[in-house]
Amino acid sequence: MAAYSLEPVAVVRTVYPSREACPRQAGSDAEPARIEVASEFQPALDGVRPGQHLLVLTWLEQGDRACLRCHPRGDVNRPQRGVFTTRSPDRPNPIGLHEVRVLGWENGVLTVSGMEVVDGTAVVDIKSVPGAAADSAVGILKQAGHRCWQRGLSNGLSGNLSLRCENGMYITRSGCGKGHLSTRDIVGLDEQGDSFWGQGRPSSEWRVHHAIYRAQPRARAIVHVHPPCVLALSLGEDIRRAFAALPLYESQVVLDQLAVVPAFDPGSTALATAAGEAAQGAGAIFLTRHGVVCWSEEMDQALALAEEVETLARIRLEAGRRS
Repeated sequence: MAAYSLEPVAVVRTVYPSREACPRQAGSDAEPARIEVASEFQPALDGVRPGQHLLVLTWLEQGDRACLRCHPRGDVNRPQRGVFTTRSPDRPNPIGLHEVRVLGWENGVLTVSGMEVVDGTAVVDIKSVPGAAADSAVGILKQAGHRCWQRGLSNGLSGNLSLRCENGMYITRSGCGKGHLSTRDIVGLDEQGDSFWGQGRPSSEWRVHHAIYRAQPRARAIVHVHPPCVLALSLGEDIRRAFAALPLYESQVVLDQLAVVPAFDPGSTALATAAGEAAQGAGAIFLTRHGVVCWSEEMDQALALAEEVETLARIRLEAGRRS
């Protein structure tokens, strides 16, 4: 067979000085590792984001390349097996395979969940994990939907939520309650609005989500809710003037992030265009006669902003009743 050469793309920094110090498999309590990517390969990190799962392929230099059989997990009480059926570092080509979760990255250095490798181990490649993005998105959207329902931000079948992904977004399907979402309630859409994951029909407001993601590169998560106090307040007052009338610090904080778009038909291109334009300068968008859309880099932050808008509307309504 022809010989091939591999060029390391990064080096791993861990707390393990030797092979003997490494755990058999890094657990959830393992110390985070740092992957220092060589400068010429750093453009390949474009699109990596916190929370994403990656496969890291390492070159386990201390592995025994003459080894063809081993005791699984080093347990001599278990019969030997061929190394191709194990994760042993001892093998003809000692390539390690590690699924990690990205905790953060800056200046070409990835901070990831623990890796069971010696400090200084070379990285030969980094890949995305098939299916992991969908599993992660489903979990986040389930939790967010339940929180919307608990806080009364979305009732019945109203509202929709989404998360940006590498090739588009994951969004809740049409006609599902947000309080108890299941996997079948999530759909993956590409940049053209075509489905690449799931079987359901996407929310009728998918164009709004797409428009915001296109217009606002920082947006990673979007919530569209129908908060009752906001809608009730908007029937009698201009929403921005109503918030400005409150002598509260929080009202100015929210006003600085709030835009208002005119009434357009739900699901229309006109509504999507208006929302996308508004998202360039505002994290919260009041859709007249419709609801509120909030975006952020994290789902929790988008939900928190939606809750703040609803809380101010409730305070304004209560103040009006008392006066």
